[in-house]
Amino acid sequence: MSAQAAPPKHHMAFMIWLSVFPTLAVLELLLRPLLAHLPIVLRLLILTAIVVPLVVYLVLPRVQRGRALLLRRRDGRGDDGRGGGSAPTQRNRHAG
Repeated sequence: MSAQAAPPKHHMAFMIWLSVFPTLAVLELLLRPLLAHLPIVLRLLILTAIVVPLVVYLVLPRVQRGRALLLRRRDGRGDDGRGGGSAPTQRNRHAG
């Protein structure tokens, strides 16, 4: 098993935001009727107590896999990471 380099910090920041924002928005909309009577700090405490584990264990790993898949496709490797993907070769790109 080969060790992969960690993504650049700006990629990580974007993936975290991409995971947190929609999760937080959906949960806030779903739980608003139940939490509306609570003070804002308590609402945020409850929401973040739900959102953080969801993001860490469910959402972010899927976003990271999606990023890895996109990078493999961009680099012209197949799903197995060994090459042989469907990306055009240098010669085919310039063929007219």
